[in-house]
Amino acid sequence: MSSESSAEIETLGGQNAISGADMELFMKRRKEELQQEFKEQQLIMQNQHGQLLEIHESVFLDHISRSDRSVAHFYLDDFQPCRELNTMLEKVAKQHVECKFVKIKADDAMWFINKFKIQTLPSTIVAVNGKIVKKFIGLEEFGNEYPNEISLKRALSQCGAIFLKENELTRTGGLFGYEEGIQQEDSW
Repeated sequence: MSSESSAEIETLGGQNAISGADMELFMKRRKEELQQEFKEQQLIMQNQHGQLLEIHESVFLDHISRSDRSVAHFYLDDFQPCRELNTMLEKVAKQHVECKFVKIKADDAMWFINKFKIQTLPSTIVAVNGKIVKKFIGLEEFGNEYPNEISLKRALSQCGAIFLKENELTRTGGLFGYEEGIQQEDSW
């Protein structure tokens, strides 16, 4: 940082002025923080987080055990509810890189279909630290007939698959300018 910039900061700041040494220390710490965040993001991307990854049955356990948090969707291509859930999971995966999202064609994963006693599609398995903590059957907990991202995020956060950011479950706008939040319920 140039001495002119430091002088400007001191002049503009008055009593709350930041000394050149303090500014340099701040910038050094911030640079280290950004480098650490970048390394973490690279590691996440190397582990294929941030996307809905299609996998085969033979690598299912490997993917589940390598991630602290994972969501596995068992689906069929020609079944509309499965396609809808895949679309929502793709969006959530991009927003929540702390969790690995995978999808598996149900007819190619018969061993796990039998193991998890899956009889309804779509079915979604959530694992935390390599242990299955929740099995979602159908779309009931994601909004039933009208599945939506907010309900999906709420359900995934409640079982520890994702961490919600402040106000993430609030949607503003809509036809009548309403706000929908995690606490709001319809009362007719």
